Amino acid sequence: MTARRPAAAAGWATVIGGGATVIATVAGRRAQRLGAAAVAAQAIVPWSALAAWPVAAIAALGRRPRNVLAMAGAAVGTAGVVIAARMAGQPAPNRRSTGADGETLSIAHVNLLYLNDVLDLGVPVLRGLRADVLTFSEYTPAHAVVLAHALAEHYPYHIERAGPYAHGMALWTRFPVEDLPATALTHERITADVTAPAGTVRVMVMHTISPPNKVAEWRAEMALLAAEAQATDRPAVMIGDFNASWNHPDLRAIAAAGWRSAHRDRGRGLSPSWPADRWYPAFMRIDHALVSGRVNVVDVMDFTLPGSDHRGLVVTLSPAQ
Repeated sequence: MTARRPAAAAGWATVIGGGATVIATVAGRRAQRLGAAAVAAQAIVPWSALAAWPVAAIAALGRRPRNVLAMAGAAVGTAGVVIAARMAGQPAPNRRSTGADGETLSIAHVNLLYLNDVLDLGVPVLRGLRADVLTFSEYTPAHAVVLAHALAEHYPYHIERAGPYAHGMALWTRFPVEDLPATALTHERITADVTAPAGTVRVMVMHTISPPNKVAEWRAEMALLAAEAQATDRPAVMIGDFNASWNHPDLRAIAAAGWRSAHRDRGRGLSPSWPADRWYPAFMRIDHALVSGRVNVVDVMDFTLPGSDHRGLVVTLSPAQ
């Protein structure tokens, strides 16, 4: 009897905690009054809810298989399954004819981590991507030196805004690029037109401020991006570290303006990108590529860069005619 009480308490804690994150996710913007707690709760779903399934199974094997803990765990676990299915998305057919001569454009992004002092070990990884465009956040002057020495000859066109700490950003490309004005965020931001054989694609690289200690600033930056994300009549990609998961209504507000998640478009919305440098596996996707309606997502993949706390992504796209 005594041994069962701690186990039951742990089970209830798991189920109640998972249920609370589900409620915060379903509440969406109505949960904003909870501040950082709402941001964290929405970020860890569906895993927090799916953890209720083992509790339900163990409780069901007890002497009273229809007990309240088993039923509550099953209810929360089922909610987790529903949310996971929504996050995952599904492979979508190409919506329009592809670009000229079937040409594609591949764009990579990775948050380098400003403390990364082993970027030289990541050079073979970046070279092996064979991406047409490389974009970086947390791009420091030290990173610029390493990458210029190793990769500059392959990417002759650069937009570089190296900065201290997490502020810097860069875009390197094989093709001509035009730097365009963009409203500033806390970190650097790049908006550019890349003229490739596949056609001209607008590439918007961004890195919003991290929300745990600056929730109001993060929400303001996400709202700014949503306001600027009205449906465009040109092939365009928003790519970078949004510090937001698909369960955050702030990210979905951007997508609602006529954009699609490249990962969800290929049925890979549950693939995580952060944290990539812990003893436990990454569990959250906060790095995204959002594409406009005039872009077909041919493929999307993730990669690991030594020294970074994020997994990078590569999206291969075809501008629609």
